[in-house]
Amino acid sequence: MNALPECRLESLNSCRQVIDAYDAAQDRLAFSSAGRFWNSIRHIHKLGKTGAGRKVAIIDSACDLTHPRLKRVIDRVAKFVPPPGGQNLEHGTAVALLISEICPESRLDIYEVVMEEGRVDIHAVRDALAAVAESDAHVVNLSLGIERLQNGEFHPATQPEEFEKAALNPKTWLASKYPDDPSCELCPAAAAVAVKGKLVFAAAGNAADFVYCPARSPSVVGVGFQEVSVRQVETPDGIGMDSGIERMPSRQSEWLDLTVDEIDGVLGTSFASPLRSGAAALLELTPNSQAECMTCTRLSLVPMLDHLSTHGHGASLPRKFFEAIADNYNKALKVLPHVHCAVGGVLRPDLAPTDPSGCFLCGHMFGDLYLNAGLFCLEQLNFQAAESLLIAAGKLMPYSAEAAANLGATFRLQGKLDDALSLYDEALRLRPAFPNYSRARDFILDEMAKRQPPVWDSRQCVLGVRPDPNFSGFLSAVASTKANSQKQLSQTKREWKLRWQGDCFLACNSTTVENKSDSIEGSTQISETLCVSFDGKALTASSRPQTMDGLFEVADFMAAVAGSLMWRMVRVKGGEEFRRLFQMCQLRRSLDNKL
Repeated sequence: MNALPECRLESLNSCRQVIDAYDAAQDRLAFSSAGRFWNSIRHIHKLGKTGAGRKVAIIDSACDLTHPRLKRVIDRVAKFVPPPGGQNLEHGTAVALLISEICPESRLDIYEVVMEEGRVDIHAVRDALAAVAESDAHVVNLSLGIERLQNGEFHPATQPEEFEKAALNPKTWLASKYPDDPSCELCPAAAAVAVKGKLVFAAAGNAADFVYCPARSPSVVGVGFQEVSVRQVETPDGIGMDSGIERMPSRQSEWLDLTVDEIDGVLGTSFASPLRSGAAALLELTPNSQAECMTCTRLSLVPMLDHLSTHGHGASLPRKFFEAIADNYNKALKVLPHVHCAVGGVLRPDLAPTDPSGCFLCGHMFGDLYLNAGLFCLEQLNFQAAESLLIAAGKLMPYSAEAAANLGATFRLQGKLDDALSLYDEALRLRPAFPNYSRARDFILDEMAKRQPPVWDSRQCVLGVRPDPNFSGFLSAVASTKANSQKQLSQTKREWKLRWQGDCFLACNSTTVENKSDSIEGSTQISETLCVSFDGKALTASSRPQTMDGLFEVADFMAAVAGSLMWRMVRVKGGEEFRRLFQMCQLRRSLDNKL
């Protein structure tokens, strides 16, 4: 009688790192959760989705039922191994904690399949899958498997045509090249669960040349971690854009259906699978919607990889190569479940446009597609399409510095400097002190300083202060400027930076205001750049600050400059609210000088 193949738990060495990361006071895992995946999860929570009404079945080791979080969310424990199998707690506890971190209001069922010595019982896994098939669970997680497929004959770098086939439909490709072992019990058992309308997620394995069963089954979503990075792409004006997310070579199985950003210090596909299982419960995915998402994800992979390969030597590539990339981006955009922009409306006239701001599904699953397709259009100087896609990307992913910066680049290259400046301010709020964003912002301010300031009587002037011409006893603005040195004016309010051109200047100041009512974490910072021009005759601003603090700052700066220029009687433009603020600041400064 042939011995059964070994079925193993994945990532045993990382269990304690997950369990020890739990902060009981905050009821959360306190490991590093930076990156697109976790930002997306926090945003979905903010939109009110926390997994209520969904259930995840975990087929694993036993779980610590005394854990303060898990004892609130576990509904059922089913044992498929004889006692004392329940003594193996760490792996199941870590998996359950990760799922609960993603969808905190979902319920969990635990199916114990690990023997006392730590061995996974294949028959127990098979029987547990049969039980799950008849349960009320919506999602199933298996952070375990049998290692299959020595993939030494396939090399993506030297077989690009095979790589594209594998990328578009990896499970079909695998079945054609490497037929599965007919004695495998896990793949058919998992497929039977999927037939019952449940989503099955499994660890793909931690070796590049192998894939686990049941993750290799076409009915199962195989999951692994990936590293991510952002590449800088130079624009025609030499400033640069972000290339979105670039997937780095995996240290795990190459045969993945889905990836997730790697957690610092937590390695292994065992802990990638529960994150995707939790996300499926959070997004309330069904087998049909999951299949649609996978189709779009696979279709988007081809243009994004080809697009990223153009960076650095795009000028030497034939035009037809870029046309093929555009065509493949269109194919991926055409199968998106919703229309969130004008580009999508052209490709899918059968769907009504919907607001992207509340679409947690498209933001989580397809944000990279919007971002990179928008970048591609921008690189081709198709500004209209780039704006459409990147505006949608920013609304789908308000946490994405790349979306804000690339839309800022789109406006910058079109000369829409005011809009570009506000977007780079937002990008710097999301990624503070990032050199490329700071350089682009300084470039915009330099360009704005070269512009003609908005004149008092123009529609562009929305806020302004000038000497009242009906009082002839006062010095003209020009005379006052010459009488007062540039140094004296520059020291009026040191936080404002003055850029001089002759006797005129552009003054800018960045403000940051805490807003506790509009935050994923409980509070957030709203940043904006304030600009005031002086044309020798009047102080003017072409945009009104978004916050009362910003409006007050402009009023106070104009009052300070007016005082330095000895303007006693002035006219104020900008509405009653701004006029009162200016008069208050002017009076306060007058009293301070007398004291």
